[in-house]
Amino acid sequence: MTALRPAARHSIRRLLVGGVALLVVLAAIASAATIAIVSVSTERFASVTDRFSALMDAQTDLALAASATAAEVRELLLNGGNGDLAAYEAARHAETHAQDTLNDLAAGDGGLVILVEAVRARTDGYGAWADVAIEALRTGGGPSAADAADGEHLATEVQDAIGNLDAGLVARREVSRRELDVGSLGVTLYLVIVSAGAAILPLAVGFWLIRRISAPLRRLNRTAAALVAGESVIFRAERDDEIGALAGVLEQLRVGVEERFVAARGEAQQAATLNQLGELMSFAANEEELVAGAVVALGRLAESPSGDVMLVNNSTNRLMVAAAWGADPPAVGAPADIERTDRCPGIRRASAYVAADVADEMTVRCSAHRAASGSVACVPMTALGQVVGVIHLERTEANSFDPETIRLAARVAEQVALAAANARLMKTMEGLAMTDALTGLRNARFFDPYLEQELAASERDQLPLGLLILDVDHFKRFNDTHGHPAGDEALRALARILRGTIRSSDVVARYGGEEFVVALRHAGLDEARKVAEKIRAAVERNVVEIGPGRYARITASLGVAATDVHRVDQKGLMALADAALYRAKEGGRNRVETAASSAADLGAAARRRAGRAPEARMATVPSSETT
Repeated sequence: MTALRPAARHSIRRLLVGGVALLVVLAAIASAATIAIVSVSTERFASVTDRFSALMDAQTDLALAASATAAEVRELLLNGGNGDLAAYEAARHAETHAQDTLNDLAAGDGGLVILVEAVRARTDGYGAWADVAIEALRTGGGPSAADAADGEHLATEVQDAIGNLDAGLVARREVSRRELDVGSLGVTLYLVIVSAGAAILPLAVGFWLIRRISAPLRRLNRTAAALVAGESVIFRAERDDEIGALAGVLEQLRVGVEERFVAARGEAQQAATLNQLGELMSFAANEEELVAGAVVALGRLAESPSGDVMLVNNSTNRLMVAAAWGADPPAVGAPADIERTDRCPGIRRASAYVAADVADEMTVRCSAHRAASGSVACVPMTALGQVVGVIHLERTEANSFDPETIRLAARVAEQVALAAANARLMKTMEGLAMTDALTGLRNARFFDPYLEQELAASERDQLPLGLLILDVDHFKRFNDTHGHPAGDEALRALARILRGTIRSSDVVARYGGEEFVVALRHAGLDEARKVAEKIRAAVERNVVEIGPGRYARITASLGVAATDVHRVDQKGLMALADAALYRAKEGGRNRVETAASSAADLGAAARRRAGRAPEARMATVPSSETT
């Protein structure tokens, strides 16, 4: 997952700081607005109150001035114009001043302006009448009764206009009071809204911040729980902030753990395959089973569409195909088309060699496994300091073998090579332990278990088995006369005669000293006697070269037993044949005797045989005293 930008790693902190700052700013704005609105409302209330107080005062002053003017006019009219004219002038001045004040205070209020102008018009009309009447009195005239009545009428109109103004002021004050009540209610409602906002807004901002922070955390927690439950999940970075960075780190951890788990599981599977191969190698009965196990292991650990396993034939120093797979594989058992094993680069280097691109003319190609293109790996099978064979792996694509594949193939080659070398060593040692060094025949160690197996098979298949025991006549005298080397040569000549006389299915062994045994498969007593006679005659006719220009002859005595007549076990059959051999020697030697079948003969033969164990007779292997 792509790492988040470092600048975005503090987004949540900035978000929290921004949220708190927003609350502070909103609270400051709300406080300032509240203060401003309350201040404006208070100022407006005071202004309206002061205005109406001034209007009422000016209206009162106007009413008083108008009454004073009317009173002064009446006083002058009653005194014939000789009253206090200054008082009249002062009253008129006060009346004018009050009117001017009312005009100033009523400015902007059309209804009040009309009422004030109406009062001014009435007072002006009354003043004009009063001025005329007072001037007439000064000149000797005076107002008539009609004029006096007009003056009173005008004075009444002034009072009515002032009354109308008073009523208008009262009505306008009531309207203003209602407007102030409405404004006060608006301020109250605003304060309620601001208070509610002050309570709700932090909750809303806090809830938004919680959802903004906790929702991604909850999703991360659910994803982690699903991962623990074994589900296939991905940690997704929803935003470029600290939580997104956490999701990115968790995803990197998940991918890393998953990769390590897959690698560990692959290594465990590889180790299990190698362990299984080791167990298979330990229980394999022959090289074929070893090679078959190697092919299966290679298919699991180093799969290749084509390849082969070749083993070195020690007798011919050639590579022989033990297993092959792929298109047109070589035949199993066929020799590799090379004159020497080191024509394979892997064997020559004694380590794995990979021809990365066979088509490249500069590439060293393997002559034992030819390919026109792709890649070829030669993995030698070495053990105990010797090359046991080689594994060839071929892939159609160039540069397709990685070091891990070669390492695993080398592990397989190492195990199989060691097992094959051990098997060959065991086979060689078994052969040496069960083969007579002088004659090349099998020995008693091999023959005893073999005879027991053949007796069991004979009984199972209801087929006879013949047994011959042969002893060279006067062999001690032969050794004393001609020397032990001549005796050894005589035994080797006898071994050649026995091998040339019996069938390939029969087995002959040097049982001890000059004593030999022959197991004849599917041969009854009569047939076994014929074979024994044939061997006796061949020995009698044979001339042994015991030195340059020196020759000698030997003869042999034979005892014969067979399971079709003598139904006994392995020891009993050997005892009967041995007893027959002794009768042949007692009867003059160079003859064949068949075993008796009476119980007494069986007991006597067993006792004689027990006194002549093969281990005692094998004390002198090259030659022995004659019996």
